[in-house]
Amino acid sequence: MVRSLREHAKRYVTGQLQVKTDPVAVWRGVARVHARLAGALDEALQGGLGLSLTDSEALEAIGGGHDGRTRISALGPPLGLTPSGASRCVDRLERAGLVVREACPEDGRGWFAAITDTGRDRLRAVLAIRASALAGPVGAILSDDEAACAARWAAAPDASERAGTQGEG
Repeated sequence: MVRSLREHAKRYVTGQLQVKTDPVAVWRGVARVHARLAGALDEALQGGLGLSLTDSEALEAIGGGHDGRTRISALGPPLGLTPSGASRCVDRLERAGLVVREACPEDGRGWFAAITDTGRDRLRAVLAIRASALAGPVGAILSDDEAACAARWAAAPDASERAGTQGEG
């Protein structure tokens, strides 16, 4: 089993790892599929709830956190946001009444974003819209086998683990 992405790359470059598809082509395909799905989802969320895709993902992360709250500093990386971007995102959610800020008792500098009852109601709507909005585009873009493969890939616990098992037989 390959232990790291670096080892995986070394094996690919030296020809020890056979990849059936050009990795750059895979990247381009994944990026194209992501852009189409994210665009469809963002449009549905904006039209149905007035929330951006990023804000809805933040609301889901906050609502799914311990006791319905998440450290604001931990919110950014999974969503691809800078610390200031995460703070601005929480600002928007707070103005909409979907979250409140709570001081972190263990760290006087830290803050939590905690979901409100209104936020929980909105999150339920987000999840319903997401399921509905993605059904058509996923079927139009991916075959059933491709969608199942993407779901398995996304469910893997760690990116390096996924990279370490690809192409091995």
